[in-house]
Amino acid sequence: MWPRRPTTRSQIPKTRRPTIRIREIVEADDPALTRAYELLSTSFLREERVTLDTWHASLAERSAGLLTDIAWHLFVAEQDEDVVGLASGTYLGNVNLGVIGYLAMVPAVRVRGIGTRLRARLRRQFERDARQTVGGPLAGVLGEVSVANPWLRTLASRESVLVLDFQYYQPSLYDGDKPSPFAFY
Repeated sequence: MWPRRPTTRSQIPKTRRPTIRIREIVEADDPALTRAYELLSTSFLREERVTLDTWHASLAERSAGLLTDIAWHLFVAEQDEDVVGLASGTYLGNVNLGVIGYLAMVPAVRVRGIGTRLRARLRRQFERDARQTVGGPLAGVLGEVSVANPWLRTLASRESVLVLDFQYYQPSLYDGDKPSPFAFY
């Protein structure tokens, strides 16, 4: 006799998704740093991304314990040893704002809420930075996104997000490159 087919959703065996762990990279020699940068390189055009050396320098400054009101953060989402997502940003104490630098996911994990979790971790870190630096709540979070990115529509549809309506170009990061059209939110 053939096995009976499941008739209800509860009878259908659930496939277990691998666990996604989110953590902050705090050391320049963390092997996940290079894997995160590889993801950044496949997600952003050369003219839209800083160099890996810039990330190393930011982590070296942090490790040196320099007294500053600027704090750079890089969170990664890992599945086993693979970096499947990243979010970076900088807290600017002099204006009490968090600025989102990059958010990237490998295509296979998109729409699973990992980007939301990474942004939430980054925002919580900005809030801690604000309490430590200015002794109060974070004033806000800014981000920029390419005007060609379909995610801009999703952002614009959220009540808690205000997409600023003015022409903005991200300054060129490399000599000879043209500035890129972006939207601030």
